[in-house]
Amino acid sequence: MLRIVLGLVVLAGLVACTDQTAARPEIIAANHFVSGEPPSLTIVNMKNVGSGASEHTGLLINGSEQVLFDPAGNFRHPRSPRAGDVHYGVTPVIFQAYNSFHARSDYYLTIQKLPMTLAQADALIARAQAQGPTRQMFCADTVASVLQDMPQFADVRRTMFPSAIERYFAQYPGVSTTTFYESDEGKN
Repeated sequence: MLRIVLGLVVLAGLVACTDQTAARPEIIAANHFVSGEPPSLTIVNMKNVGSGASEHTGLLINGSEQVLFDPAGNFRHPRSPRAGDVHYGVTPVIFQAYNSFHARSDYYLTIQKLPMTLAQADALIARAQAQGPTRQMFCADTVASVLQDMPQFADVRRTMFPSAIERYFAQYPGVSTTTFYESDEGKN
């Protein structure tokens, strides 16, 4: 039994290391997108319909450019190159594709948006870029790590549970929360 468990752990580690090739800098630069919206941080939590628990979390950071930080995520889009877990050129269409990729009959999203300054958003982008690829099942821990050194998020605790990140931000002054549902099974 121990061999089976160890074999599964090794297999999970190998899967987590696949397809981590970063896009070339010129490709990333060519896909630079600046949103006309004010700077903000948007936290997206993928929630299980049955349990209500968040099972994955990602960040849309709108600063000098708009990027998507999807730690340990498997979202890919041909017009959004990535390096590590940061996707570049994240237009509203690509963000909608990200949301649609995750929402289905048994999962929905909570989307929490928090206004911030341009300097704060750019600092978060830099922190996300410095992370590199995240191992599977460590999305919440990595998101907490990116956030917790920022003064306004000093009380964020490291956690393995995306629901903890969601609960924290639900209480943050100025956050707006929406939900996103889709039932297009098999079309993601």
